[in-house]
Amino acid sequence: MSMTILVTPKTKSVLIDLQNMQGTTEKGLKKALSLIGGEVKREAQKLIKEGPKTGRMYGSHQASAPGEPPANRTGRLQRSLKYKTRNHREMTIGAYAEYAGYLEAGTRKMKARPFVIKAVTNKVQEAHDIILESIKREIEA
Repeated sequence: MSMTILVTPKTKSVLIDLQNMQGTTEKGLKKALSLIGGEVKREAQKLIKEGPKTGRMYGSHQASAPGEPPANRTGRLQRSLKYKTRNHREMTIGAYAEYAGYLEAGTRKMKARPFVIKAVTNKVQEAHDIILESIKREIEA
């Protein structure tokens, strides 16, 4: 993406307008991050609950294979997913069950079953669209 700015009297007023919109843009970005957090959380929950599982069978439970999101057994992992928007630039999302990190990153004895990073990856284009739409709404309001 490139932009050319011509130095004219009109350009100066546009630059001043953009500086005055900073608060509005930040408000739009914070709203966008909150919306994105919700979308990523729902996507991670969906991957755990509905994603294909091809790992071992333990009685009637179909486990996940390495590289697949973890299989849902009790719902605890899904319920532990949380996100928090700190400001207009920062939002954190993760699962807070004590074993979530081991599933996401793996261990020396178990290969990773990523679900948060897959959810984020699946929602990149949607996140881009949400950011643009949120800023546009704030500017037009």
